[in-house]
Amino acid sequence: MKTGRSISIPYSSLPILDLIPTGELKITGHNYSIHVKGRNLAKLYNWLSDECLVSLSESKTGMDSEKDEDLFVKSIKIQGSAFGE
Repeated sequence: MKTGRSISIPYSSLPILDLIPTGELKITGHNYSIHVKGRNLAKLYNWLSDECLVSLSESKTGMDSEKDEDLFVKSIKIQGSAFGE
């Protein structure tokens, strides 16, 4: 996260992936939800579906290269009782 916080979530806890064409990916677990906003998130969706993503982070600069093939993560928001919310 931009705040410096790191969170590890095992793949066994990622049951629902919802890719929204407006540039959002919702990841829902038992006691939490993660909202990723950005561009070209279909790549992220596929990596999560294939269980091959090692890490994910928000863009540190917030600047999008706007290249069609690039994944851009503008923000990650995590909510739920699993994280004390």
